[in-house]
Amino acid sequence: MGGETRAGYRGASRFGALPEERPGAGESGMRRISARGRRVLLVEDEDMVRKVAERALTRQGYTVTVAHDGEQGLARLAEMRHVDLLISDVVMPGMDGPTMVRAARQNQPDLPVLFMSGYAEEQLRNSINIDNVSFLPKPFSVAQLAEAARDAMACAKAPQEAGRA
Repeated sequence: MGGETRAGYRGASRFGALPEERPGAGESGMRRISARGRRVLLVEDEDMVRKVAERALTRQGYTVTVAHDGEQGLARLAEMRHVDLLISDVVMPGMDGPTMVRAARQNQPDLPVLFMSGYAEEQLRNSINIDNVSFLPKPFSVAQLAEAARDAMACAKAPQEAGRA
């Protein structure tokens, strides 16, 4: 997971919309979101992946709270006053990522979510069945994680802002 690692990376994508249909899709149309002051909840059961992702996000300017499984993720979420993005592994012991996200969205239906997984996106898309989540395949680089986090928040904000117009 070094800064130059790109093996297996296909880019972050959103479930529930084809790339052409995504709000703000395309480099010129995607609104940049600053990491400064943004709060991220990172839920990952693998210690090394969690530590590297936490360090990478912190260096980007995010305030990161970590959890090692879905149960702890929900507990951390309940403790936090505000979360800008939930980043979670999909497959974890105990409560998995999708189950945690469904529970979290009962109280925060517009919570932006970025799933990370070593499983194929198509396989996950067919089994997760949660709208408006982004996906980042493992392995990924630090830069790819930072870009996927910004994109997930930007895509989540676009429909909310369109509804206010």
